[in-house]
Amino acid sequence: MAPEQVEGKEADARSDIFALGAVLYEMTTGRRAFTGKSQASIVAAILASEPPPISSIQPLTPPALEQVVKTALAKDPDERFQTVHDLKLQLRWIAQASSSQLAAPAQIRARRVVQKRTLLIAAVAGWLVAIAALAIFLSNRSQLEDARQPLTASWLAPNDTEYAAVQHGPPALSPDGSRLAFLTGSNADLKLWIRDVNSGGVHEVGDVERPSFPFWSPDGKYIGFFSAGKLKKVALAGGPVQVLCDAPEGRGASWSSRGVIIFTPNIYEPLYKVPEGGGTPEKLTEIKPGWTHRNPYFLPDGDHFLFTARDPGNSATPTGALFAASLSGEPPRQVLDRGSNVQYSDGYLLYLRDTVLVAQRFDPKSLKFSGDPTPVAEKVDYFNARDLVAFSAAHDTLVYRHGSRQKTQPMWVDREGKEIGRFGEPGVYSFPQPSPDGSGVGMVRSDPDTGRGDVWIVDTARNTVSRSTFADGVNLNYVFSPDAKRIAVSTIAGMGLGDGLWIQPTSGSGSQEKLGTPARAGSVSSWSHDGRYLFYVLQNNATRQDIYYIDLNGDRKLVPFLNTPAIEIQPILSPNGKWLAYTSDESGRFEVYVAAFPGPGGKWQISNGGGDNASWSADGKQLYYHNGDKLMMVTIQNADNFQFGAPTALPIHLNEFASVGPVGSGERFPALKPLTGGQTHPEEVVLNWTRTLKQ
Repeated sequence: MAPEQVEGKEADARSDIFALGAVLYEMTTGRRAFTGKSQASIVAAILASEPPPISSIQPLTPPALEQVVKTALAKDPDERFQTVHDLKLQLRWIAQASSSQLAAPAQIRARRVVQKRTLLIAAVAGWLVAIAALAIFLSNRSQLEDARQPLTASWLAPNDTEYAAVQHGPPALSPDGSRLAFLTGSNADLKLWIRDVNSGGVHEVGDVERPSFPFWSPDGKYIGFFSAGKLKKVALAGGPVQVLCDAPEGRGASWSSRGVIIFTPNIYEPLYKVPEGGGTPEKLTEIKPGWTHRNPYFLPDGDHFLFTARDPGNSATPTGALFAASLSGEPPRQVLDRGSNVQYSDGYLLYLRDTVLVAQRFDPKSLKFSGDPTPVAEKVDYFNARDLVAFSAAHDTLVYRHGSRQKTQPMWVDREGKEIGRFGEPGVYSFPQPSPDGSGVGMVRSDPDTGRGDVWIVDTARNTVSRSTFADGVNLNYVFSPDAKRIAVSTIAGMGLGDGLWIQPTSGSGSQEKLGTPARAGSVSSWSHDGRYLFYVLQNNATRQDIYYIDLNGDRKLVPFLNTPAIEIQPILSPNGKWLAYTSDESGRFEVYVAAFPGPGGKWQISNGGGDNASWSADGKQLYYHNGDKLMMVTIQNADNFQFGAPTALPIHLNEFASVGPVGSGERFPALKPLTGGQTHPEEVVLNWTRTLKQ
């Protein structure tokens, strides 16, 4: 990639010239122009380093060729050849010129040794023939199109960003395959981008608030998405964002050539349809209680569509099935027993099968498959709970992204972000949580291929690791009891991933104490310091995500605490049991709040400029939260009537660590340091991708 592509800037033909310069350098020297031990170091070399002069590696290289390659590899596009035609003329001149015109001083001196001279001139001649052939090949790029050979490339996320998790929506190619819509960031700072497939250039779609599930209009002039509880669209040529209808928790949409958009407005809803200009949604499919319809996708006729449906009560089927229906009234019928979001391209339907992206011949008129599924890509990023795979296809273009599970090293860091000790071995971990007494740290250790995992406990004094749960679950959550002898564990109920919500010994031995299986998806979030309350986040259709609690000294039923149209998540009670910190988007973005518990009482906004993942110090004198890549601290001046100071940023950078709450008074924090630089996998693009099925 040229420097401007690495930085996410606009690319043009001069970017291709830079790539050709790198190829010529390697052809001539046998070495790559830019090298490094990791992707990050290669990127740094492209941006800041100059490759060694060709003549220092191959002394008999014609000076004219060295100058051509140096010009092609200029960091500034304005300093390169401005067209391929100019470069072709230079290469042709070098190939046709006499050896005396091109001879370097080192070559003249080498003539004293006739045999050596002959061999070296022959080598130079070989280089020049290859260069001339390449120049002719470049001068007629239509030959490449005629050959229809697969071409592959990798796209990094725009500068200073990371690709968003696929649970927020997969990338989406425009119908003609020329542009790609994709997301970066996380819950609080999701952003929508458009990439030109031909040049690689990107630009952000502005004035879009926390977008998710992007999709295209049939003519490619509009991009649709969900945002702030609404279904919206915006013209690529510019203009205001248009609200089409309500959609509190959108789970995918598709735009028909007949001027209709179908979508899922909520978590446990059927599909609805709405005119492309907006209006009142109409129910399109019927749904059984507890089921969910999502990920709709129109086939080429604009009438038939595919979608995934899942029965949360069927624990034997941990994935959704693929169904087909039509706008004209054909009832849904199953076409695959297990399915994901799908794409139709060049006569093939692409879908996930046993963690592998496959393509299978598919007739969109009869809705029937033929032949066997053929693997296209392995270990593609997949989010089981929403049957979502990170890929998109249109015509002859395929884009996908491998899973972002990477190894990390568990360690302790101080308030300055400095490493002060390590514990455990490197692995694929998430959700590090210290036990209340600091003697252990819990982590979810996942299989790097499937993403399924269990809770493991590290004895920090002995540096030993033991398995605590045997759920083999996805989206596993856990919290320690105050004495660290037990943990409460939750999995998504009815997804074939476990038994919902239970308490068990931390050691993993002994029996589980079932707390029931909530009727809707949710997760355990925290355990109060006095051991009485468990806090739980539950998904609701009308109010999105809400905070509940369970009184372990009472009837052990889920009791609603915050149940509003806003999202309320990440509840954690103060050590004195009076104040519940949580995250909410009631202001339009995620901020940290504190409310009196169990109420009634006051409520305060703690963060400003965004915040989430709150945690208390053991003495209740500090409240910590995340703000982007910063760890913030708020001093609690009076814990009885809740008086607090202004937030201050600690030197810990969360883009370097996956860190949660402090141990004790906040002198150290458990953290996971990525071993590969913390970058998500790039997006892989394959042009003429169906040719790979025939090779």
